[in-house]
Amino acid sequence: MKRFNRFFSALMAAVIIAVMLPVSAAAAVEIVDEDGDNFTVKFIGNPYNIETGKYDIKIIQNPANSSSNCLRISFNGEDKFISDVLDNNKKYVDWPQHNIRISLDDDIDMWDKDDKGTFRIIDESQNVTAAANVRLIDFTNKKIESGDRIKPTFEVVDLDVNDDGSSVDTNSLALISLDSESFFQTDDESIEYQGKTSSKKATFHVTIPVRYTGEGNSISFSIFYRTKDNVGHTLMCSATIPNTIEKRDEYLYDDDEEDFVPDDTPIPYIIVDSYDYGASTVTAGENFELTLRLRNTSTEHSLENIVMSVSPMGVFSMASSSNTFYINRLMAGSIMEKKITINTGLTKVTDDEDANSIDIKFSYQYGIKENDVLKLKSGNSNESITLPVTFPDRFELGAPEFNSRVFAGEEMYLTVPMVNKGRSSVYNLSATVKGDMSNPGQTQYIGNLNAGTESSADFTLIFETPGTHSGEVVVTYEDTNMNPKEKTIAFSVNVQEMNRGKQEPDMPIMPEEPSEPVDVQPEQDKTKPIKIVLALLVGSMSAYTTVAKAKAKRSIYLDEDI
Repeated sequence: MKRFNRFFSALMAAVIIAVMLPVSAAAAVEIVDEDGDNFTVKFIGNPYNIETGKYDIKIIQNPANSSSNCLRISFNGEDKFISDVLDNNKKYVDWPQHNIRISLDDDIDMWDKDDKGTFRIIDESQNVTAAANVRLIDFTNKKIESGDRIKPTFEVVDLDVNDDGSSVDTNSLALISLDSESFFQTDDESIEYQGKTSSKKATFHVTIPVRYTGEGNSISFSIFYRTKDNVGHTLMCSATIPNTIEKRDEYLYDDDEEDFVPDDTPIPYIIVDSYDYGASTVTAGENFELTLRLRNTSTEHSLENIVMSVSPMGVFSMASSSNTFYINRLMAGSIMEKKITINTGLTKVTDDEDANSIDIKFSYQYGIKENDVLKLKSGNSNESITLPVTFPDRFELGAPEFNSRVFAGEEMYLTVPMVNKGRSSVYNLSATVKGDMSNPGQTQYIGNLNAGTESSADFTLIFETPGTHSGEVVVTYEDTNMNPKEKTIAFSVNVQEMNRGKQEPDMPIMPEEPSEPVDVQPEQDKTKPIKIVLALLVGSMSAYTTVAKAKAKRSIYLDEDI
């Protein structure tokens, strides 16, 4: 089986480019090569909210599903991240909490269990900044006038670093800034570097193509390189370019007609010649340093008393500073750099990418001749730049939920909870279930999920045979930048055999409720007629006796009256 290329082979190019840019030097942390075994690691922007030190990465068996693999990142023996199920059709894994992407090399087409590697996060505050011994070499003696292009070569020696041929990474050498009112770097020629490892000190030759502005003869620049123990060195360099002829100030009155500015001379403007923010996108929730390269379009006029107003729009705002900046002077035809710190908010304002822009307005003064008198005129110009913003994706899937007991041939209900913990919506959510069930491929469209809300994907599954069955739910969606994304979560079900044809255990017999009483005809008494006759005879005799006594008593009362 093919093995992966050396760890970070592609990353080093990205790191070198990053340190070449002025904004990169301001980053808090960065990823550096640790010569790992098998992985190529790429990253988005700069890692954040992460401990510095050595990290181990390895492909392991998925703890939730033994039939799949996942990627584990650990630090000092403690697991920090375990990825979703690895998919050989997807050649990268994101660690969104820290803005790091782990990807396969272009020549490798599958993830291989037990492959491993290492990378290191370092704090750039460990870097060393020092003045260097600079000498101008290999330079022509011709006279240099305003507008001339030259290619001076400087020998730069770091007196603090001994170089025995193995301590300096000469491939990391890069120019990170050029600060000079006399010379500005040209865009159409590249900088040349050469390291001299045979010296007892770290020594480099740097050739910088520049153009002379016609004022002064000093040049200052900074170069960066890294030793092989991953310590960065920034060298502050200053030198003087001889044989320069300074241009006369346009504001000084002179009888020589050529020194006056004709009335029809084009009005000068300031434009943003180029800009840089240190990465391919800006990460929401972070500050970044925006470097503007401002060009004076006029080859005749210097611009004075420049006021630059910066108006961030959309998610952007100024970071702890005023939005107004003063620039004393910008020479004719020259370029200068201005650095601004911008904050990127976490909440997306609108889906319109052009809303995340920065408007820049300039007001300035310049000299022009009117009626043979040189006067100051006012001018202004406007610029607008738009920057792409990456919002952290915090959409997560919960553990699958299903029946506690599942029988073969019966329906079971599967629910996968999902929550959007981010600050912006996710769009077009759709969930599909896969596996060895009898009804795979079910798809549920959920739609959009707003920030701070939750939903679920619900399926009805049937497994025909008993045993352990596995499956997975694949959720696809689009993040706030309309990038398609996918998350997968696996599940395993223990299906029991159905007790078909077997008698269920006897149920206890419940006592019957008492019924309503029913009238019953009493049994006929055969002696009843005799009893009735006797009762009548007794009653008659008793009545007769009572009447007779009454008559006798009345006759006595009558006799007494006589």
